Amino acid sequence: SQQQAVDAADSVWPALLAKIRLNPGAGYLQAVNECVGNSEQSLRNLVWFETRLMELAERDGVRLAVGSFAGGSPGDIELWRAYVVPFLRRAAEGGHIYSRHAYGGVEESGNGLLTKVVDGEIMPADWNAGRPFIEAAILKEEGVTTPMVITEAGQLAGFDFVGAQTFIDDHARYDALCRQYDNIWAFAAWTYGRFHDANMEAASPELAAYLAEQGGASKPIWPVWEAAWQQTLIT
Repeated sequence: SQQQAVDAADSVWPALLAKIRLNPGAGYLQAVNECVGNSEQSLRNLVWFETRLMELAERDGVRLAVGSFAGGSPGDIELWRAYVVPFLRRAAEGGHIYSRHAYGGVEESGNGLLTKVVDGEIMPADWNAGRPFIEAAILKEEGVTTPMVITEAGQLAGFDFVGAQTFIDDHARYDALCRQYDNIWAFAAWTYGRFHDANMEAASPELAAYLAEQGGASKPIWPVWEAAWQQTLIT
């Protein structure tokens, strides 16, 4: 029930707040991860739960990265539109951002990467890798300003490592796709650490060089909250 979701948020918030206060330089707290499938009830639960978390976060001067859906989830885009668009409109009111995942090579028609090139045109490899762009366009149409961060973007559905040069070339192409949407702030490449041999450590020098060529990375400013957030840090 909605009350149970609110009670759950109230119960876990003190621990979440303690965690983010251990990292005062962090801009946003991601509180959930891949908790919704293609389920209307699960979406309702998430919206109730994280809406209450947003209320608590705003009270305590914290910003959240909400949603954090698995790649391609929920599969029904109209279900996403019905529940998540209003939810993200509410998130914008508090200066929160939208977190979601995108993986390549999930569908058999994909090439195992995040991107493919067809007749010289760069395209997402499959539905999972392309889902953020569908959502970013819908949010624009709906006038929802909440920015998106892709907190997991990986090749081969997040498994194995494709080699340093392929990794860099693919992520540069995906970067070009993301840059077409000013409401997509960034994507995080999956993964450091030996998770099913997906460790991208071998690509680190090339990745650093690529970022340097782009002028480095800077934290975007989310103007709704910035003054209050800086005051929170001071006090």
